Amino acid sequence: MKKAKFLSGFNAKMALAAVAVASFTLTGCEKEDFSVNVPNIDIEVPVLDVNPGTAAIMLTATSTSGNTLEGITYTFTSLGGEVAPTTINCKSGETYVIWASKEGYAPAYKEIVVPTLPNNAFVTIPVNFVLAAIVSDGVEEVVGEEEINPSDPNDAEREKTQNFGSLKAGEVMKLTYEIPANGAIYMSDTQRSALIEAVDALSGPTRSADDEAAVNLETAKRLLKSKINEFASEPATVTVEREITVEKDASEIKVVVKTNQMFKTVEFSTVVANETYSVEGQLTVCKDSEVIVEADGAAISHGHGHGHGDGETDGGGIGDR
Repeated sequence: MKKAKFLSGFNAKMALAAVAVASFTLTGCEKEDFSVNVPNIDIEVPVLDVNPGTAAIMLTATSTSGNTLEGITYTFTSLGGEVAPTTINCKSGETYVIWASKEGYAPAYKEIVVPTLPNNAFVTIPVNFVLAAIVSDGVEEVVGEEEINPSDPNDAEREKTQNFGSLKAGEVMKLTYEIPANGAIYMSDTQRSALIEAVDALSGPTRSADDEAAVNLETAKRLLKSKINEFASEPATVTVEREITVEKDASEIKVVVKTNQMFKTVEFSTVVANETYSVEGQLTVCKDSEVIVEADGAAISHGHGHGHGDGETDGGGIGDR
């Protein structure tokens, strides 16, 4: 009987394949060492500059009317101090005293404190000064010395009438009336109107006109008109007392005062923001007065005002012819 072999051809091949797989598996489980070379990398971290905060102070000026003013002088510490620029570059926390001045305006100053600012910060600080125009003390009034004859005959004499009622024959009436003081000055309605028209006709300053110049002109006009309107519209007077009688009954007694008049020139002027504004016109000067007492339209007495009164005005009196 024939014996069979343990490994047939097929089985032999399978056995060899199993050995090969086992050999590969064992080899894959072995530990391996690997070396990795990393190059050096130099990184520079920038260092930031740390500086205190800064500011720019911007200086401007306006008038009390709100108009921008040009030609302002800014100075440090005092009016006569070092001239300051209109833009002051400064540091955080600094303090400045700045003056602003302009010819014709009242100066002003401010203390400016720059706040503490973060490092490297920058801010703009606007600072505005308000300046008031300087106005002269009221209006100057200059009356000329020369007396001028009025061109209109109606202006050469002033006539005023006062009524005293009736008077019976033989009775005594005490008259008390007013006559212009010799040399008394007043402004007639016509003269006032002419002066007001002259004020209205005033033009602006010689420099180029701007809003502020227009405001100053209106201020000057207001001051001039106020002074002109305040001027006396009647002459200063003196009181005269006198007793009269009539030979027959009179239903009406009148006293007529006729005053000779002359003219004088007058100038009104004022100064606003260093600009002078003025107008010229005329005033009326009272001279001697003639007094006529009438009874029912017939003159019974004449007299002339003369003599001197109290104070600065001349007085007057009456005497029968």
